[in-house]
Amino acid sequence: MSEINIRKAFEKRLLALDTAFATAWPNVEFDPVLGVPYQKPSLLPAAPENPTLGDGYYREVGVFQVLLYYPLGDGPDNADLKALAIKNHFPRALKMTEAGQVIQVMLTPTIAPGFESMERWCIPISINYQSEVNP
Repeated sequence: MSEINIRKAFEKRLLALDTAFATAWPNVEFDPVLGVPYQKPSLLPAAPENPTLGDGYYREVGVFQVLLYYPLGDGPDNADLKALAIKNHFPRALKMTEAGQVIQVMLTPTIAPGFESMERWCIPISINYQSEVNP
């Protein structure tokens, strides 16, 4: 359940930033509208860490990534402003709680350079997290 809680915590916070912004949620049918920007969030878990021996405690780590897709030819400003808004909405040391599990943003989010993808301009925002799990 820990990865599900992590994903839900990030998705809720992302949605709270702008409920009207089109979102391609994981494994949910989505048909992009020509000329309309949208975001595509994904949870990218890494191998759990086991900092102790002998008990059930472990640490979930990974990246919550948001891909912004904007129409080609519209210039960088709107996409860059949206990327900055997401970056600022998930500051380093932010703690979120889902079903009693605490998820913490470990680093200032990273905005990668934009690139063309699927006839759109794409900007990735990566948010590193960790969550202590003690069953």
